[in-house]
Parts: sequence; structure tokens; C-alpha cells
Amino acid sequence: MDLKQISYFMLIYEEGSFSKAASKAGVVQPALSSQVRKLESEFGVSLFVRTSRGVEPTAAGNLLYDLATSITKEIADVKQKLAELVQSEQVSGSIKVGLPPSLARGIFSPVITRFSADYPNVEIRMIEGFSGTLTEWVKDGRVDFAIGAVPVESAGIRQRKIHQDQVVLISGKPLAGSQFTPCRLDQIPNLKLILPSKGNSFGETVRKLLIEGKIVAQSTVQIDGTSGSLQLTRSTDWACLCPFVAVHADVENNDIFAYPIAYPALTWDLLVLYDEKTPLTQRRHVSSRWWSANCGRYAWPGRG
Repeated sequence: MDLKQISYFMLIYEEGSFSKAASKAGVVQPALSSQVRKLESEFGVSLFVRTSRGVEPTAAGNLLYDLATSITKEIADVKQKLAELVQSEQVSGSIKVGLPPSLARGIFSPVITRFSADYPNVEIRMIEGFSGTLTEWVKDGRVDFAIGAVPVESAGIRQRKIHQDQVVLISGKPLAGSQFTPCRLDQIPNLKLILPSKGNSFGETVRKLLIEGKIVAQSTVQIDGTSGSLQLTRSTDWACLCPFVAVHADVENNDIFAYPIAYPALTWDLLVLYDEKTPLTQRRHVSSRWWSANCGRYAWPGRG
């Protein structure tokens, strides 16, 4: 058994198909079939059974996948630690980071300025996407790491919580008293609330709270995108919910009113996501750690 056989086996297991796994690995299907047969011959067991939908793992296949996942994690950790020992390596190259739209709007400009000053030889590219999309991009290697807001339950993805932000009610005029006054979302008269899209995980949370009566709104409207929601709040009597990190600059410029929410409890976690089977190079490791430490710099400062 070698690492190539393990990687091919894991691809087939995760894709549920020899052809899909071969396409993802960039090899012909017979090559994968041959490697699996060698594994099965070595251990004397069948690892997959063919079905009308593709292939399904046997009990032995499930056991081998669990062991292989542990092995690849250990190898990735070893490679990362060895990379960290190479102190003479200059941090340079390119980094692709994925951010949700609200976070990109709120912090990308100040954070990229600081990062470029600290690491002038690293070229950074930012890609926006919602949490589910960011997870897929991390798995597919489209981004080196992502800063997400929703805990991920996906094989092969590691996550680390780096900060918890306060969700605030945003309006263009005083709806619940003076700036930073804590509010209850079930006690604001004639609240007109902008909702995120139904495909947005936070939007689903807000809709559930509306159904339960924990948020009471006279009217609701759906807008996809933080920028569009904020534009409407500035010019009308509509309000929206978003993490403080998305609007910290607007609040500092006194462009909008922000009210921390006393009820119901709403928070917004910042998580760094990366592929556990792909070792972080010195550049990627330094960059992800730097972003983890600096993203929380613009979150809710505990006013009120």
C-alpha cells in the first residue's frame, strides 16, 4: 500500500464513482481500478460494491477510509511542521482567500492594506462567496483558505473559530433609541425588516425566529447582498440585520445607526476553513494565521 493508492481510494470513496474520481484525479479509469484491485488483493477484502448509482463502500471500505483519513491528516501535519522549520524561506508568492460578502465589504480594504504592508512579496486574491460555496472552493482548491461564518460539517475540511461577532440591527434613522442602545426585535413598533435570501444560512435563522415570534416585523422584503440592504436602509425606514464587522466603517462615520440585539440572541462566528489533506506551505500557513488574527480586529468592540 502506498500514498497514491490511498489517495485514489479516498477519491473513489468520496465521489461514489470510479469515473468521477478518475476525472478529478486526472487519470484514466482503468488506472484507478487497478490500484483498488491491488489494495483488495493485499488485504484480501472487497472495498466497494457496484450499484446502479455508482459504487458503495463495504464495511472494510468504511474502515479503511477512516484509517486513511487519519493517515493523510498526520502526513499533512508533518509536512506543515517541516515547512515551518525552513526559516530561510522567504514568504512570497500568491494566496487566494475566500470571504463571505458581508465580511469582504467590511474588512477587505483595511485588512489587505495591512497585509500588503507586512508581506509585500505575497500577491493576494480575494473571492466572494456564501458559506456553502466557500466550503466547496476550499475542497476543490480554488482558494487556499476561507474565512466563513457557518460551522462546516464536511469531510476533509478543518475549521477553527477565530472570533465571535455581534449581529446588530442597522437603520438609517433612530428606531430603538440612541446609537448602540440594546434592542429587542420583538418590541420595535412597525419594524420593516430586510431579509437575506432563502439560500443564505443566516437568512434561514432569521425566518425561523420570525415564525416563532421572537422577531416581530410589520413588513419584510428579501434582498441578496449586504450592500443593497444597506443602501435601502440609508434612504428609507427599512432596517436590516448584519454582523457589526460588515458595517464598522459606516458606524464610525456616523452614516447609520447600529443597535446590538438583546433578544433574541444572535451571533456571527468567524471561522477559518482549509483542506485538512492539503498541507499548508509556509506562505499559506503564515497568511492564514495572519488573517485569523486580524479579521476580529473590526468585530463588535463591546459598546453599549
